[in-house]
Amino acid sequence: MTLQSSDYTAIGSGVVALCALIVSIIQVRAVMQHNRLQTRPLVDVYFGLDHNLAVLELRNHGLGPAIIKSILAKYKGRTYELTSPKELDELAKQYPQHLLGNIATHTYYISPDTPIRPGTDLVVFMFTEPKNKDALNAAHELMDNLHVSVTYKCIYGNQMQASSL
Repeated sequence: MTLQSSDYTAIGSGVVALCALIVSIIQVRAVMQHNRLQTRPLVDVYFGLDHNLAVLELRNHGLGPAIIKSILAKYKGRTYELTSPKELDELAKQYPQHLLGNIATHTYYISPDTPIRPGTDLVVFMFTEPKNKDALNAAHELMDNLHVSVTYKCIYGNQMQASSL
């Protein structure tokens, strides 16, 4: 059996079509990977400490929203789940009670699945307006000994973690 020139043309067309299919699949995967990277969040645990403020914030420096799954804070050997209002209040009570009247305490409940938009901050808790040095020092001591770990997801469902250490 001998092949005609039309057979060679058909085989060549099939090879070209197969190559085009392979290139298309590779291109689609590259575009999907690019899209995932373009919408990836990057959360940072930030402690702000200065002469009149002590704050714990979550900052999203990435290009996509971060969907908070959990916020764990470890202080003096105990772990607090800060996406629970009760646990958040328990952690805030670790501030010396005799100094509470000397500083403003603000806690912000962040429920699971709360998104953080790209380029924004989310305050977890904050101590402001200290009336004396002891009040501010106690707030700084609490923040200095706090280890925070945040678990979050991107819009594609990939789980990531950020930590204060």
